[in-house]
Amino acid sequence: MRCCLLPLLWLLLVQQQQVAAALRPLQEDPDQQQQQQQQQQQQQQQQQEEGQACSGATEGAAAAAAAEAAAATEGEGEAAAATESEPGAPTATATATAAATAAAAAAAAAEGEKDAAAIDCGLSLSDAAAIADGSLLLPEAAAAAQQQQFEAALAEAEKYMEEWTAAAAAEAAAAAAAAGAAGPHSAAEAAAAAAAAAAAAEEEEAADELDLKGNELDKEWLKSLGVPSQQQEQQEQQEQQHEDEPLLLLSLLLQHLHPVSPHLATLLLLQQQQQLLLLTPRHRIPSCRAAAAFAAAAAAAQQQQHHHHQHQQQQQQQQQQQQDHQHQHHHQHQHQHQQQHHQQQQHQQQQQQQQQQQQQLQQQQQQQQQQQQQQRQQRKLLKLQRRAAAAETTIREFRDKYLQA
Repeated sequence: MRCCLLPLLWLLLVQQQQVAAALRPLQEDPDQQQQQQQQQQQQQQQQQEEGQACSGATEGAAAAAAAEAAAATEGEGEAAAATESEPGAPTATATATAAATAAAAAAAAAEGEKDAAAIDCGLSLSDAAAIADGSLLLPEAAAAAQQQQFEAALAEAEKYMEEWTAAAAAEAAAAAAAAGAAGPHSAAEAAAAAAAAAAAAEEEEAADELDLKGNELDKEWLKSLGVPSQQQEQQEQQEQQHEDEPLLLLSLLLQHLHPVSPHLATLLLLQQQQQLLLLTPRHRIPSCRAAAAFAAAAAAAQQQQHHHHQHQQQQQQQQQQQQDHQHQHHHQHQHQHQQQHHQQQQHQQQQQQQQQQQQQLQQQQQQQQQQQQQQRQQRKLLKLQRRAAAAETTIREFRDKYLQA
C-alpha cells in the first residue's frame, strides 16, 4: 500500500503546485511575483541540497547494512570453518544460506528506502521525514476519501480556470465587437460631419449669391440715382434747345421789328412757332397788328413753357417715386437677406448644440460601460480569489490531516 500511495501523493502534490502557480499571477502584483519566484528558486536549491543529503544518507545506510551483512557472513563462515570437523556441517551450510538471504533482503530494503527518500526529497522535508518514520500508513478508505478531496479541489480549480479563460475570451470578443461597432459609428459621424460641411458650403455659396445680387441691385440703384448717360444728356440738350428756340426767335423779332405777314401771326398762334424760320414776309401790316401778334405769340410761348414745366415736374415726381420704390425694394431685400442669414445662423447653432448633446450622451454611455466593465472585472477577481483561497484551505487541511506525523 505504501508503494501505491507514494506516487499518487506525489502526482497530486505536483498538480496542486501547478494549479497554485497558475492561479498565483491572477492574485498577486508583479513585485510579489518576483519575490515568489526568488523564493521558489531558493526552495528548489534547498530541495536539491536536501536530496543530495538524503541520497548520501541512504547510500551510507545501505553501505552500513552491506558491511554488517558481510561481517555477519564472515563470522558465520568462520563458525562454519571451525565446525567443519564436526558432524553438523549441513547445519552450517543452511545458516550461511540464511545469512545470504538476509543480506539480499537488507540490500533490497535499502534500495526501497533510497527510492522512497528520493521521492520524499522531491516533495518536502517534513513529508520525507514522516514517510521515513513509517507514520504515513493510511487505510484504503482514508486514501479514497483523500483522493476524492483532491479530485474535487482539482475539478474546482479546472472549473475556475475554464471560467477565467471563457471570461477572457468573452471580454476579447466584446472588445472586438466594440471596435467593430465603433467603426460604423465613426463612419456615420464622418458622414454626418461631411454632410454638415457640405450644408455649410452650400449656405456660404447661397450667401455669396445673395451678396452678388444685392451688389447688382445696389449698382442699378446707384445708376438710377447717379449721373445720366450720354444719350440722356443729348436728349435733354435737344429738348432744352427746342424749348429755347421760341424765346430766341421772339427776342430777335422784337429787336428788329421787321414787318411780317398775317400768315406769320396765324402760325405763331396755331403752330406754336415751330416753323418760324421757314417763313418769309409777304405783305406789310401796321405795327400795332404786329405788336398784337407778337404779344399773342409771347402768351402762347409762356403757356407752352408752363405746360413744359408741369410736364418736367411730373416726370421728376415719377422718377422720384420710382427711386423711392427701388430704394424701398432694396431695403426690403436687404432686410430679408439679413433675416435669412440670421435664421441660418440660428439653425447652425441648434445643429451644433444637438451635436454637442449627442457627444455628451455618447461620453456618458462610454463612462457607464467602462464602470460596468470595471465592476465586472472586480467581481471576477473576487470570485477568483475566493476560489483560490478555498483550494488552498482544502490542500492545507489535507496536509495537516494526513501528511504530518
